[in-house]
Amino acid sequence: MHHIYTLRNILVLLLAVLFSIALSGCSGESKSATPETSAYKIFKEAKNDNDGIVNVAFFEKQETMPARMNITYQYYPLGKDLKREIGVNMASKIKKLYETVPEIDETVFTIQLPYQDKYGNTTWKKSIQFTFTRDIYEKVNWDDFTDNRLLDIAENITTK
Repeated sequence: MHHIYTLRNILVLLLAVLFSIALSGCSGESKSATPETSAYKIFKEAKNDNDGIVNVAFFEKQETMPARMNITYQYYPLGKDLKREIGVNMASKIKKLYETVPEIDETVFTIQLPYQDKYGNTTWKKSIQFTFTRDIYEKVNWDDFTDNRLLDIAENITTK
């Protein structure tokens, strides 16, 4: 009787281990993240009118076009020097994006800011757009780079 009880305990333990292994393989997390999911993880999704990504799209490399990502990002400014603030807010995230997603050749960022009408209604409008490329990423000495200078090295900067 004692052997049956021990054997049953071993079988229950073995089944529990196998079940946990099976569950860990089905956790729902992808082993290979897409460029879009990586961007959302790094920049966070904008929720309840907070800073974050509103939209992201990745376009694979074509014959004449580099692999490109377009990111629309909401940003609540804190002060008056928006150019510096965007750099401080986004430089480390852009660095992480290029480290995490090696297939990206360039990223076009569209920064939206909140505007309030005279009735107190807030709408988000494009304020700044810029391009950051892999070539720029590779030129930057990230250990000594001052984040607030991000827009000094970005390309194709347009403002509203």
